[in-house]
Amino acid sequence: MKTRNMTLQKAALADYGAVLAFYDDVIERTPEIGRYARWQKGKHPTAEGIRSFIEEGSMYLYRERDIVGAMVVTLYQGEDYHAIEWLKDVADNEVAVIHLLAVSPDRQSEGIGSGMVMEAIRIARDHGMRSVRLDALSTNTPAHKIYEGLGFEYRGKQHLYAENTGWTDFYFYELNETKKTMKRSIGICGIDCEKCDAFIATRNNDQALREKTAKLWAELNNAPILPEHINCEGCRKDGAKTFFCSELCAVRRCALEKGFETCGDCPDKETCPKVGEIWSNNAQARVNLQ
Repeated sequence: MKTRNMTLQKAALADYGAVLAFYDDVIERTPEIGRYARWQKGKHPTAEGIRSFIEEGSMYLYRERDIVGAMVVTLYQGEDYHAIEWLKDVADNEVAVIHLLAVSPDRQSEGIGSGMVMEAIRIARDHGMRSVRLDALSTNTPAHKIYEGLGFEYRGKQHLYAENTGWTDFYFYELNETKKTMKRSIGICGIDCEKCDAFIATRNNDQALREKTAKLWAELNNAPILPEHINCEGCRKDGAKTFFCSELCAVRRCALEKGFETCGDCPDKETCPKVGEIWSNNAQARVNLQ
């Protein structure tokens, strides 16, 4: 199962211990997980639930030697989904539902979660599902932004009980395939990465352009940027980033720290001096985020 940047594997029972350890690590080391997702070791996700998902073939893993990401994609929906007014009126066994999406604390904010959601959509299509849905706690605002940025539409909420949260509100989302979504080459600040010399040099393996770009960026930023630093597959895509994007870009760092997909999600964007400087020199970047 492949996309351009990602390969997922179905978990086998032999992976059970590693998957359980992965989720425990996510719970222990993810900043503010108690505030947003409110997962608790032993309560959610449970060991029994993880084993059941593996046994039914709905647990998927993203590995880079070790497990980097995990999620469940069921080819059915439960009764909790019946009360929502969905875009499509389809049977329970015509719906794919995404559950337990998690990324290693060491690799969060790299776009891996978004890539996994896109793979879940592809898996659903491959199995002939007519709709893709999910739910998230009302408090999990970073997840809401990711899902909405990928074309999922909020369809309603329910006040439900879960062992790790007690009675609380859950938001329900459905993929709206007619909804226009921002192409992945648009960077966090709004600049189209496909027009960036670093991206072009990487795509074409153009060493001369790498050297020219490194020299210019080193002068502009008064930083030791070398040709080997000019390798980038896009600000919001998985893969390589330039030294500038990964280490020096204050706009990208700010958005990732605040949990925004792009500066377009930030309520302070109109008064922000960081992205404002970019927009003053590139008006199209601002338009791209609208």
